[in-house]
Amino acid sequence: PREQRHTGAHLADPTDQATLINVGDLFRKIDASGAGVKLMLIDACRDTPALSRLGLNEENLPKPAQGTGVLFSCKSGERAFELEKVKHGVFTFYVLKGLRGEAANRRGEVTWGLLVEYVQREVAEFVPKEVGGGAQQSPNVKSNLAGKSPVLAKVVVPGSVRKPDPIKTPEVVADI
Repeated sequence: PREQRHTGAHLADPTDQATLINVGDLFRKIDASGAGVKLMLIDACRDTPALSRLGLNEENLPKPAQGTGVLFSCKSGERAFELEKVKHGVFTFYVLKGLRGEAANRRGEVTWGLLVEYVQREVAEFVPKEVGGGAQQSPNVKSNLAGKSPVLAKVVVPGSVRKPDPIKTPEVVADI
């Protein structure tokens, strides 16, 4: 049987599979949910040497089921950075900013596609500048989605609030 692939939570012990999350099992459970669209955000390092045979990489990652999108905090071989300056992991920081409107289109919609693009760009630009030392973090998306990108949030875009038209009184055309 094919070896199971795992990722770890912050307090996981990479040498103890009981503390890790089996991504294949997670994908199967999400697919069995019955939901038409399933979106996941996975904020986990993918550079742990102790997990080299269990780690997530593009070659061993299970293919997401139809209607599933997954955004990982970094690509295989990279670290997901946490900085006191942003009070979160860098990935989570930019996901939250994106959902609060930074990734919104002119209609105030934050779609899955716009969020992915925003997070990938911002994290990739922020980490080298703020961490230094050649640090890289490249959020990585795997998806099996078709059609219009799902809307995740709607926000008010500054300047987009339209004032109601003034009430017009009918003109008197003729006196009877």
